[in-house]
Amino acid sequence: MRDDPLSDRNLKFRRAQRHVREVRRVIKAYGNRGPNETVRDPNLEGNPIVGFRVRRQPPASVSIAAGDALQDFKSALDHGVHELSRLNEATQEELGDCEFLIASKGDWYGGHKIKRLGKLPAKALDFVTDLQPFQGSLDTRRDRWALRVLHELARIDRHRHVHVTSLIPDAWEATISPVDGVIDNENTFAILVSDPSKVKMHMSIRSSVSIDEPSLMETLPLSNTMEQIEATVRGILLRLADFRP
Repeated sequence: MRDDPLSDRNLKFRRAQRHVREVRRVIKAYGNRGPNETVRDPNLEGNPIVGFRVRRQPPASVSIAAGDALQDFKSALDHGVHELSRLNEATQEELGDCEFLIASKGDWYGGHKIKRLGKLPAKALDFVTDLQPFQGSLDTRRDRWALRVLHELARIDRHRHVHVTSLIPDAWEATISPVDGVIDNENTFAILVSDPSKVKMHMSIRSSVSIDEPSLMETLPLSNTMEQIEATVRGILLRLADFRP
């Protein structure tokens, strides 16, 4: 069956894509403003250093655009479940409970699966169950990883903006000699040198905007993360379409 480009799920997905493009535009404009600076600091850990620091953090507009994209990606998945359940002759009451569940705990999923997903065709239900983050293997199953991140960030965005920060470096090239060590933390990337007067340095720096939420237990590059979520949701929507009668 040919997919309908004007279906609710596809309209939601395309709206999410527009928000992702806005995220990229804001990140590019932020990077072009030179948010980092090269510094020489003789007082860090008793060693003269050369390196760079963050001068300004990303604007709130990038969090707003990312949050809008996350909500629309999740909504597109919900619409996909609703459409498939309707075609599978769910009642209006049953359709009111439809939702694309995303669960990190198997017992919670088991307790809600029938009410939220019970009108899906059996093979579609098996497909959605296999995608759940609680199934594990998040390192190799990037679809499960992306759904976990989508669920957590969308949950956060319903209450406040997702916290993003400029973590450096995203990419850098340097020719520095002599070098005695390196410091790398949230606000500073620095090359330790014993004699700054003898340092020959060339740096090419590109900033990145990263998601910094403790509940994720990792810092994630915003643009790449949104791309992975987009690709995962696209693949799921296409697969759900295959289960239509």
